[in-house]
Amino acid sequence: MGDDASVSIAVIAVVAGEPLVRLERLGEALARQSGVVVDVVVAAPPADRADIEAAFRPRGAIASLVHVDNPTGARSPGLNRALEAVHARFICRVDARSLPDSEYVGRCVSRLEAQPAIGIVGGHQLPMSLSPRVVARALARVLADPIAAGGAAYRRPTASGAVDTVYLGAFRTAELRAIGGWDERLAANEDFELSDRYRAGGQTVWLEEGIDVGYECRDRLSSVWNQYQAFGAAKVTYWRVTKSRPRLRQVLGVGLPIGLALAVVPAVWLAGWWPPALAFGSLCAIELLRPRTAPLRVRVVSALLTPMPSLAFALGVCRASVSPARPRR
Repeated sequence: MGDDASVSIAVIAVVAGEPLVRLERLGEALARQSGVVVDVVVAAPPADRADIEAAFRPRGAIASLVHVDNPTGARSPGLNRALEAVHARFICRVDARSLPDSEYVGRCVSRLEAQPAIGIVGGHQLPMSLSPRVVARALARVLADPIAAGGAAYRRPTASGAVDTVYLGAFRTAELRAIGGWDERLAANEDFELSDRYRAGGQTVWLEEGIDVGYECRDRLSSVWNQYQAFGAAKVTYWRVTKSRPRLRQVLGVGLPIGLALAVVPAVWLAGWWPPALAFGSLCAIELLRPRTAPLRVRVVSALLTPMPSLAFALGVCRASVSPARPRR
């Protein structure tokens, strides 16, 4: 942003049942935003009001706090309730697990101010673990790998430019209202669907180089497994609601892990245990070629867990396709 700190910005979030310590981390990250003053609008169940008021009390860059009732905690309806309560010219979306760096809000809004053809701006998602446990740190390392977690551009550091979707995103309030906000039929993939509508209307979805949004990963294997199964089930709902077709990376993301998993049994039957051992050795070799930003034991566990998000996503797609009324959550 320029020197005009009076530019009107709202930061919106949907939270439900989050621990106070997580909300306080987000509140501190918002208070440290550089060169901006923001209004914070949080959609949450009434039971969360006290924690929200403690975590997002005005200080630093936070000028005011508005709590919007969102009794169910559902994300898309909550985002739209927050949107209704905004009076600012610009909106930056965050969530309870996000930790935007100090320049994030200002740089997103500066891009929107400078280029009217751009409708949505976002930065690079940086998965992180706040737990000292080896498995937790390994999971964060896996989710930081764009191949393991999906091929979206925002999952890898890259040059600024047009993309299909971004993580969270910043918007002009009037445009976001005019396009209809978030699709409340979607429990997930609402950001991707919104980006599709912006692009269909002739506007660019923009990934801004050099700004990070930390993402606090879930720290248990079962939690990440269930999360990615839910992502897969939600993607099926998205395809049905929007009558769109899977993209090539999504077809590969479903077909390859299922095919490889099914190949394990005949491989072991015909050739013994050396094919899976060779596969694991290959994963270890690939992992060990990545930057050495973690201890060896974390990197070895990361290699073992690398296929897990893709496999969980593929199973979620398959389950929801067979039984669309009751996807695995």
